[in-house]
Amino acid sequence: MTKMYILTGPEMGQVFELRDGPSYVGRSQDNDIQILDKTVSRRHLKLSRNGDRYFITDLGSQNGTFVNGLNITSGIEIEVRQGHPIALGMTVICLGEGCMDQVMPFLDSIELTKETGNQSGIFVQHGERTNQRKLELLYKVSYLLSEKTPLNVTLEKILDHIFDLLRRIDRGAFILIDPVIRSRFFAEGV
Repeated sequence: MTKMYILTGPEMGQVFELRDGPSYVGRSQDNDIQILDKTVSRRHLKLSRNGDRYFITDLGSQNGTFVNGLNITSGIEIEVRQGHPIALGMTVICLGEGCMDQVMPFLDSIELTKETGNQSGIFVQHGERTNQRKLELLYKVSYLLSEKTPLNVTLEKILDHIFDLLRRIDRGAFILIDPVIRSRFFAEGV
């Protein structure tokens, strides 16, 4: 039987067994899986298991559902793979045993699993949804970095996502530094 892991948010660390058929996920206690996060809708999504395949449907949630950084269309069932992050508002969940190995190192690197609760500001609902948009950018960038595409194509797509978030910015550049050359550069005092 596969498990659903809650990786960030007020319910971080909780694990739920997934049964065959649909399970409803949301903030309301009427759901099969309740997530007490203000950015999660009362009835946020439907998760269905059919054998070893998993499907999710966003149920018209306020803040949306993101799989691998991509916003899914409300009302349309899509298949999700084990080990891929699913964002409900500002809470990240994952299906299957691979979650801990694949997703947690990324979340640790951006310190989402270290700062929790209202102190961090990550899970506080904001009218302008700034934190959610930043998290969406991180998901999109992490997904792009996991793809096997040429570096120049990956960097161009990352810049496009950054420009979507920072609309006043119209130009950007990446400076890639070879650590071997950099250390030689500083050692020689050039």
